[in-house]
Amino acid sequence: MMNDTLIRGLSHQPPLRFAFADTTALCRDGIIAHDADPAGGTVLSEVLTVAALTAVLLEGDERYSFRYGYRGAAGVLLADVNARCDVRALPSNPHLAEYAHDPDTCFGKEDALISVVKSENGRVLNSGQIACGMASPTGDASMFFSMSDQIETEFAVETRFRPDPSDPVAAAAGFMLQAMPGCDLEEFSKIREILHATDFRKTLLDQELPLEKKLRKLLALLGLAAENTANVTYQFAATPGFRCSCCRDSMKRALLTLSPEERKQLFSEKPSVTVSCQFCRKSYSFSADDFRES
Repeated sequence: MMNDTLIRGLSHQPPLRFAFADTTALCRDGIIAHDADPAGGTVLSEVLTVAALTAVLLEGDERYSFRYGYRGAAGVLLADVNARCDVRALPSNPHLAEYAHDPDTCFGKEDALISVVKSENGRVLNSGQIACGMASPTGDASMFFSMSDQIETEFAVETRFRPDPSDPVAAAAGFMLQAMPGCDLEEFSKIREILHATDFRKTLLDQELPLEKKLRKLLALLGLAAENTANVTYQFAATPGFRCSCCRDSMKRALLTLSPEERKQLFSEKPSVTVSCQFCRKSYSFSADDFRES
């Protein structure tokens, strides 16, 4: 199985920044970790792929943390990503099949509250929150960056599923487009509409095309490459992956927030305690001996 891919690039005329990501394995691993059904998996794939695309906007130890707060059954979805494109997400409701054909019930009739925090080593660099009514993480992320960061932005994400619980994602991919200084916004508006055209979305999921040929075709559909390939420069970035920052030490620290008396009571009831990370579902077991020196 091929690794997922993230590519960052620039168009010189018009001045645009773009990112392309194949997130098939990322979305597969996230959906399996949270046991999402196809409808919940579609929403989760959008959250994961959008996060992966924004990794190209980060440097060093910077991190984006996303919070999508929907008023319907989808509820709250959390995600974060670092410059290495380690992505994780936590959906409050990964089972949305019964609401798949009713967006008002799934996402709510009221606007969602979308917040994004950019941080570095726990220090907040900037943050913002806006009300969005696009009823999709992809559309809401586009609106957030366009309004809060004041950078005209458009995301497109596509996912194709297969009826195999052990390997549920046949293909997943996304594209991000941002207007750079000097870009004519009317021209950008026309280009961003192409991201949602049938040909563009089909090409995103085309597994038969070699990677760079796929990227060149996507750029040609956007009118950015055509015959003048020198107009566009791009490079491979970090490899996306569903990778969590949890570890045994961090989970032990969580148990250390209990008082010694509370821990003694806990281990008197059972010989070992298992703590699971909500983001990745990995479990860590501890016994009373792990806290003898604490």
